[in-house]
Amino acid sequence: LVGSEMCIRDRQITVFTNQLTTRMIMANNAQERTYENEADMADESVTIMEDALEEVVVTYPSDTSEDDREAAIMAMQTAVDHMVSYAEDVRNGEDTTKYINVFQNDFNALTGLANLYYQ
Repeated sequence: LVGSEMCIRDRQITVFTNQLTTRMIMANNAQERTYENEADMADESVTIMEDALEEVVVTYPSDTSEDDREAAIMAMQTAVDHMVSYAEDVRNGEDTTKYINVFQNDFNALTGLANLYYQ
């Protein structure tokens, strides 16, 4: 069971990092041009990330991995919250360049957690 838990978390962290990377690129490109469907795409990222988070939340950890699971859930929820804010800012025409660093930090936190699972 422990191996399958790590596999689920790793797979879901990959889902998160893919979404963060995509939106980070769009936040960077938004400095130069406007993307009319970026708000919808950001909403889709939120949905994908929430689904991935839910899969981690409902996976019961072994006794030795509860702390790792809680750390992953916290980092994933933070990334979802940032994505929601990003979608709102895109929709409202706000400057989204701050999300380049925000998403990079979320990415680093999640990949750091994934690396801990392999040690």
